[in-house]
Amino acid sequence: MMDMNVFEAAGERDWLSAVEKALRGKPFESLTAKTRDGITFQPLYAKSAESIALTVRPGGKPWTVVQRVDDPDLSRANGQIIDDLKNGASGLALVFNSAPSAYGFGIADASKEAFETLLNGIHPEMISLRLEAGKKASAASEILVSAFSALGHDPATASAAFGIDPIGAAAVSGDYNSLKSDVDALPGMVSRLGDAGFRGPFVTADGRIHHAAGASEAQELAATLATSVAYLRVLEAGGIAPGDAGGLMEWALAADADQFLTIAKLRAARKLWARVAEVCELHDRGLSIHAESAWRMATARDPHVNMLRVTMACFAAGVGGADSIALHPFSLAIGLPDAFARRVARNTQLILLEESSLSQVADPSSGSGAMEALTEELCGKAWALFQKIEADGGMAESLKRGSWQARIASTRDFRSRDLANAKEPITGTSAFPLLDEAGVETLAAPEASATPVNPALALHPYRLAEPFEALRDAADRVTDARGKRPTVFLATLGTQADYTARATYMRNFLAAGGIDAHVAGPLENAQTAGAAFKDAGGLIACLCGTDNAYEEMGAATIAALKAAGAQKVFLAGKPGALAKTLEEAGLDGAFFMGSDLTGALKGLHADLGIA
Repeated sequence: MMDMNVFEAAGERDWLSAVEKALRGKPFESLTAKTRDGITFQPLYAKSAESIALTVRPGGKPWTVVQRVDDPDLSRANGQIIDDLKNGASGLALVFNSAPSAYGFGIADASKEAFETLLNGIHPEMISLRLEAGKKASAASEILVSAFSALGHDPATASAAFGIDPIGAAAVSGDYNSLKSDVDALPGMVSRLGDAGFRGPFVTADGRIHHAAGASEAQELAATLATSVAYLRVLEAGGIAPGDAGGLMEWALAADADQFLTIAKLRAARKLWARVAEVCELHDRGLSIHAESAWRMATARDPHVNMLRVTMACFAAGVGGADSIALHPFSLAIGLPDAFARRVARNTQLILLEESSLSQVADPSSGSGAMEALTEELCGKAWALFQKIEADGGMAESLKRGSWQARIASTRDFRSRDLANAKEPITGTSAFPLLDEAGVETLAAPEASATPVNPALALHPYRLAEPFEALRDAADRVTDARGKRPTVFLATLGTQADYTARATYMRNFLAAGGIDAHVAGPLENAQTAGAAFKDAGGLIACLCGTDNAYEEMGAATIAALKAAGAQKVFLAGKPGALAKTLEEAGLDGAFFMGSDLTGALKGLHADLGIA
């Protein structure tokens, strides 16, 4: 047996010394990264010595596998429900078109007959039900009670969350005229549902609304905390003691593909709620958390990548301790998902539960130096934001003033800049896009989302990929009309080894805007470049090669391309000291890492006659 003592013990100082050598003069900070909340990710953390596992799902208890039901065809939706439940789903989210989480679809009919059709052949006592109806939540809840009675179901045996969130519904519509009366009606609504035999939770503090509008993790937590505190106050004012109110409420949070931030966010949610529960002396200090894959990360282009995104989101939500999880089918951004897309969403959860055994350990990230530090920092950032909301007069007042919307807009603007310059790439959209991607089957095309009553004060859900998708759509329309995709000629200077790196960058860059690239192949000199461009035809050319090639033949090649009919000539890479010389030769611009990707593509669209 090998004597392990032959290896010297290595400490942090040894690691830092090795890092300094590996960085070759770069600062240590180049290994760190910052979140939207200003939290610094360190490359190495020591084990957390004093951590205590959080009270989440008991070890070994699986989370509830929730499937969205958002098909307006009630009979077809009932068939989907039966198929989902037969094949592993343990919960249903009835998503109405009035819900902020509908995203253009949803059940349109909230009548008693509609509920009876949806629940036909279902045993509610064996599953978990979620009601997501937005501004119509209270009315839909009353109707669900009637439907339960008509179908002979016992409310006492049902696990049902009613999703009543008047603050969230008002935030999405921007209409705050009836908000006070809607909030004041909460105690009566909760009491009636309780008297009918339901156990709840009845009220939802929904962070997904804020996340979908661009909020950071701390902002989502702060808004959800402020909303839940507002509901505790109104329930107390309506005669429901704070000690009894905790179990009547749940949180709904977004889970995205950043697994570390999502895990930490869910853990931070429990710690933040524990502090509120302690101060308010709640008898039930546990927090029920429903997690749903984030809408803003979904893409309509190369949608199969969404399978990977929601898998990461599901993993993170499960490890973070979510009590129930719903995943968007991978094609939701394109149209109403078909049976295959629904099956993939369902089986993603089942595989992580049954084959990866993610639920076997309660709070598995407890003790991790990185996760404990990130959780604590998120708690601190979120609590500070929560205090600012309280200083505004509470969540409702902050929304009415537009203060909260402005904070989210600032975060959204910063993220938009990082998306535009590819600092935050989107796989399949702004990075490695596929011009010849296969189509995806859906049941229906997406409908237009409901127009906010007051857009100026509304939280607008969006997807990060939308600016690039708009460019791709415009290019596709031109392709269909002309029978040929808009193309840019790549003047590839030197050998294949010389130009491949920058030509590959340009092909991906152009494809992000729906533009094809004509790669000339090895070009030995300016004359061959000009001849190749003339043979290929087109309007735009771009030089791709090494810095040495640009210095030796860049100016002559630009002149030759212009003489051959190129209306504009660009450069792949930074021109550096050659800028003046190349501009004098006719260079119209340069594309490089860190430049404004969407702005440059819009300019190319104009040059190529793409409306």
